This record gives sequence, structure tokens and C-alpha cells, in this order.
Amino acid sequence: RFTMLTLVAGGAVLLLGGRAIIRVWAGPAAVPSQELVALMCVWMALFAVSMNQTCLMAATGRVKRQAISTALSAAVNLTLTLYWVRTLGLVGVLLGTVVSYLVFMVGVQTWEVHRILQSPGHAGTDEKGQPVEPGAKGTEGSSRSAGERASAGIFAGGEGAGL
Repeated sequence: RFTMLTLVAGGAVLLLGGRAIIRVWAGPAAVPSQELVALMCVWMALFAVSMNQTCLMAATGRVKRQAISTALSAAVNLTLTLYWVRTLGLVGVLLGTVVSYLVFMVGVQTWEVHRILQSPGHAGTDEKGQPVEPGAKGTEGSSRSAGERASAGIFAGGEGAGL
């Protein structure tokens, strides 16, 4: 929640005053178009969301799909950027990045994080995947988040160790 609040506040400041901030910081020659500033805000939001997802995936040892989606994202990013830079200029460069990242990183990671959180033994479920009430008898371990349990396993040499 704090991350999203910070993101929204920072994005609003950048969207409304980003061009003025850049003009003061780097000079008039470096001021981008408002369209480019807006795409920077979109990129910032996508990146923030994906970083939270990346941390959960790494903590639970789900890095293979992440590595594949990163490679696909890079290839599509390069292709789209080379195509769009000719017609859209700098906006095309950032748009290629945003589109490839949205599809291959945020999209794939969101699906994988959903699978992680729905898997048996994660927050809100018992070891058999059945929903549990918070504080119910025998659910002491289920109140920990998936990342906390994965970290505990890593540091104790348990499941997920050796990442």
C-alpha cells in the first residue's frame, strides 16, 4: 500500500510538473514532450508493480518463467523500438519498452504470482489448499505471507534453499 501511495504521489508530481523539474534540473534542451512524460509515469507504475512481483517470485524460487519472460520482453522491446522510433521518435522508444514489459513481464508475472498465492500452504489456506479463518486453531503458520515462509525456508536450508 505504501509503495502504491508513493507511486501515485510521485507520478502525479511528475505528470503535472515533470517538464518544469527537468527544465530546472537539466536545462531547456532536455525538456521532453508531455506525451513522453506521461509514458514515463506509466513505465514507473509498471516497474513498481513488477518489482513487488519479482521479489515474491524470487523468494518462492519461481525464477525460470521469469527468466524466459525477461528474454522475450527484451527481444520484443528491441523489435518494437526499432519499428516505432522511425515513426514516433523518442515516444516510440519508450512505447516499445512499455508494451513489451506490460505483456511479457507484468502479464506473465501477475499470472505466476496469482498461482503462487493460490497454491496450498500460502496465506489464507492450509497445507491442503483449504481456506482458513485467521487465528483458527492449527493455523499459526498460515498467517505468514508466502514470501515470509519462503525466506524462512531459504535461511533455514529448507524448501527453496539454494536460490
